[in-house]
Amino acid sequence: MSSHNLKKGNNKYDEAVLEKIRKHIEVDRDNALSLYTKKVLLAHQAYDLIDNHIKRVDEDLNNFPEDLKQGTSDVMYAHMHSNLIMLYLK
Repeated sequence: MSSHNLKKGNNKYDEAVLEKIRKHIEVDRDNALSLYTKKVLLAHQAYDLIDNHIKRVDEDLNNFPEDLKQGTSDVMYAHMHSNLIMLYLK
């Protein structure tokens, strides 16, 4: 009879330990999901930022031949150079 009670007691102890482990795993899972979500949002923001800069540089490069004809190449070069510096500093 006493061995039966010990088994019951151990079983309750095991269930309590397992429940604590389950809760710990759930907390860790929730934290991992939160970090994953933040990482994905940051990746999207970085992509959008880089995409906007690439579009701006493409536009500047497309306008460069016309600016060169008009004699404004120095101004355009300075503008493109400042854009690259600002991109690097961010």
